[in-house]
Amino acid sequence: MKSTTTSQTDIKKEDITGIILAGGAGSRMGGVDKGWVLLNNLPLISHTLTRLVPQVNSVVISANRELERYRSLDVNVVTDLPGDINTPNNFQGPVAGILAALKTISTPYAIIVPVDAPLLAEDLVQVLCYENNSVSKHKKVN
Repeated sequence: MKSTTTSQTDIKKEDITGIILAGGAGSRMGGVDKGWVLLNNLPLISHTLTRLVPQVNSVVISANRELERYRSLDVNVVTDLPGDINTPNNFQGPVAGILAALKTISTPYAIIVPVDAPLLAEDLVQVLCYENNSVSKHKKVN
């Protein structure tokens, strides 16, 4: 018989790095860097940072262009690692961006979000840390 008791493991905000994927080619948007597309007079990257920063210890942006603009936001910026993937404009895809960012973080956990999701839930990390919501382990972010 399966136990219905729950055990709670705390994951602290200090243990989580936010990774924002902003390195895409923007091919469905005419090749523009989506992070700098304006929504309500603010770039998408600003909306994403506003929602993500309060939920995590630190943020890394994975980008392949407009690097100085992203660095001006006072966060760590990484680019895809050199590799064997030959694609137009060196855009290796989101997995390459995730790998490059993961290699730079020191926290045991990461949350990965796209730059073009300006309405991230303000409790996204909290919700995602709950594994099998009502069945087994619950993890709470403090």
